[in-house]
Amino acid sequence: MAGIWEWNADQKGSAGRSRRRSTDWSGPAGYGGPPLTFKLKPYLVDALVGKKGKKIKDIQTATNTRIHVVQDKIEAVVNIFGTSAMKLKAKGIIEIIVKREEARYILKQSQAQAASAAGTSRRRPSLPPGTKICTTLDWDRIRLGGSALDSLLEAKLPPIKKDFYVESVSTKSMTQMQVQRWRQKNFQITCQDPRGGPRRDFPNPTRTFEDAFKNYRAVIKYLKRGGFKRPTPIQAQAWPIVLKGQDLIGAAQTGSGKTLSYLLPGFIHLQTQPLFRHRSCGAGMLILTPTRELALQLEDDCSKYTGSDFRSVCVYSGGSRTEQINSISQGADIIIATPDRLNDLKTSSLVNLKGITYLVLDDVDKMVHLGFEEQIKGIVELLRRDRQTVVMSASWSHKLWRVVQSYVKEPLLVVVRALNLAEVQRVKQTIVITTDQRKQFLLQAFLDRVSPSDKVIVFVRRKHHADQLARDLRLQGVPVQSLHDTRQYRDPQHVLEDFKSGKVNILIATDLGSRGLDLRGITRVYNYDFPRKIDDYIYRVGLAGRARHAGVSVSLLTQDNRKTAHKLVKVLKKCEQTVPAELMLMAREHHHRHHREMRTKGHTGI
Repeated sequence: MAGIWEWNADQKGSAGRSRRRSTDWSGPAGYGGPPLTFKLKPYLVDALVGKKGKKIKDIQTATNTRIHVVQDKIEAVVNIFGTSAMKLKAKGIIEIIVKREEARYILKQSQAQAASAAGTSRRRPSLPPGTKICTTLDWDRIRLGGSALDSLLEAKLPPIKKDFYVESVSTKSMTQMQVQRWRQKNFQITCQDPRGGPRRDFPNPTRTFEDAFKNYRAVIKYLKRGGFKRPTPIQAQAWPIVLKGQDLIGAAQTGSGKTLSYLLPGFIHLQTQPLFRHRSCGAGMLILTPTRELALQLEDDCSKYTGSDFRSVCVYSGGSRTEQINSISQGADIIIATPDRLNDLKTSSLVNLKGITYLVLDDVDKMVHLGFEEQIKGIVELLRRDRQTVVMSASWSHKLWRVVQSYVKEPLLVVVRALNLAEVQRVKQTIVITTDQRKQFLLQAFLDRVSPSDKVIVFVRRKHHADQLARDLRLQGVPVQSLHDTRQYRDPQHVLEDFKSGKVNILIATDLGSRGLDLRGITRVYNYDFPRKIDDYIYRVGLAGRARHAGVSVSLLTQDNRKTAHKLVKVLKKCEQTVPAELMLMAREHHHRHHREMRTKGHTGI
């Protein structure tokens, strides 16, 4: 009898494959009853099993089944043990994997034929036994390759309902002059059409909650119960665009209310879809965010804003993969994910994205900074093409437009350009001109004056410096934690919990590590390293302005920060703060030096 290769998914690593002399198998303990059995082509087994059995183990975890594969040269037999419902679910996942692998073979086969027809000497790849050779390129079949195969399911899904906006009388009655004045007054909002061509009309801003959600009283009731007085500028202009069902790109600084500008319309969108509550179609809303801290915060926001109306799941790198697979396999309305972990799960066909009708790319500039472009692209390719997409960023540039333009369909761009100084004006700001050598001494003197009731955040530029300062302070008996954006950073969530609960009252952080987080109650901000951009200074100092009482900020500047000095002077004057003479001198010297350099370049023709 010829040897038979089998895969027993209960075994570990490469030892899972063994040579057997018989196909008789009674099944794993605890999984009584006959298995669900079907056959596969032998060349599909590796795609099902995955590297070291990872993919087949994930399928077992997601479906609570045991899967046994027996393979010889002619055919492979798959046995699935478990409950009837779970066996069918596991088979469905396997069928998706098989269809994709077959599509890849078709593509490789057609490419090999094209190379042969062109007269190349490239060796044709070996094909599985029984595979038919096409005499001409079948481009219709080629287009079914990879994830595009799933797009065929769109024809069977109900159409997406997008437009829920009813313009109020007061909003509709605004003249163009009134709209322009409102946008200029509210931090110089600009509305652009990035697609080019004839400019489309933008909806008028909604100046009150009633203007935006007049038909959704529960939303208005929640906003007022939460203490919100009126829409923020980004919310006022974004809500009518998103509620009308248009794609949006929004750019506004951290803390400007971007989260609610897409969450509240997203809940309305989700609840009104024909697929809502049909868990077999998967979740309806997908939010991609760069870090697990932001993902966990968004999950908390979703449960806080919607209660039990929706079930949200959060999948992120660094968390338990098995627990996340179990959670997502139970069904969800909203998926909140970091691109790396979701990309990992979707390649194993463990997450169903065919029902996504509302996609959010939150903090897309940070996701690009962290190198998530390829993962985002792989995820978006699986989604319905007629979905609605919202992109949010703390900044905007042509580089970002080149990245996101393939994800959105005829979007409208809203940019809140001016700095929001409302929270900064409440903070007493102190500027200290010093040297790098004296920084740590000044920080120590500052922390010695901190009371136990204060909550302090110290900003540094580099992640290794944050950890180093934290270690030095712990050796002195100071309870402190550090927070930054390193992907391998093992457990930043407990850092935030310690800080929020008061277990530690000093947090040393980088901008990327802290941006977008709900850091409330901070009374003192210390800029150990002054930021390169004045926008980041506004964000940092503004954290102390969110406290009930006026906060305090101290910023250390060295000669390396002279390029930012003149912008800092303008901010201090607008906030009616004291401008040190040394800072004024630094700003003037840099201004004169800059003009001399420009004149020199112009004179020499450089």
